[in-house]
Amino acid sequence: MAAVLPEFIAQKSGHIIVTSSVAGTKSVPGNAVYAGTKHFVRVMLDSFRTESVLEGTNIRTTTIYPGAIKTELLNSIAPSETKSMVEEFYKNVGLEPEAIANAVLYAVSQPDNIDVSDIVVRPSRES
Repeated sequence: MAAVLPEFIAQKSGHIIVTSSVAGTKSVPGNAVYAGTKHFVRVMLDSFRTESVLEGTNIRTTTIYPGAIKTELLNSIAPSETKSMVEEFYKNVGLEPEAIANAVLYAVSQPDNIDVSDIVVRPSRES
């Protein structure tokens, strides 16, 4: 955000999009630290959006909350029984990364007077 803010403020427009996680929208037992960091992203961007409105800078914000998306994320988890179960779930139910690209396209294609603040994208079979 720091890299683009001077330009966005000068032109009085812009759109900041961040990727969080569906864990930023609910409690995740056994994963409190991860969920906490994702909740922070939600509050930080919403606070920034409010500041932008009050300052008249017209900077739109969108937070994308992906659920099970087939990415390299699982490569960073140490081998375990849980990892194997999650990998199987992603293999059978996970969405292709294009689902997130489509969400971003939706947000940025809205007229200037519309701010799509939050988009949760998850498989229909994910609880």
